[in-house]
Order: sequence, then C-alpha cells, then structure tokens
Amino acid sequence: MLGISVRHLDDVRAEDETFPEPKMLGRSPRWAPSAIRRWMDGDAGAAICACIKAPSRGRP
Repeated sequence: MLGISVRHLDDVRAEDETFPEPKMLGRSPRWAPSAIRRWMDGDAGAAICACIKAPSRGRP
C-alpha cells in the first residue's frame, strides 16, 4: 500500500505521531488497511505520502 521499505516505515513511524499503532502478531507489527487509508487521507499522512510517491531521479 505504501510501497516503502521496512527501514523507511520505521522512520515514518518515528517522525509522525499520527501514524496508527500496529496490532502485534507475535513479534511482527501489522496494520489494518483501513487504518492506513485513514492516515493517508489525513494531513500528515498526505504530506508524507506525497514524498514517498515522488519519482526518484534516474528512474523513468
């Protein structure tokens, strides 16, 4: 859904206090798609998603 690495996800979670809390499945965090969509629709999520989805240099 977000199309980012686990490392980048950790950065997003650390930088954005509005990012939804995960549900733990054993030791692995999991998020409900609906929670991520609500976050993406909010102001902070939209700003971060715009940076994530911006095309990288050197890629067509």
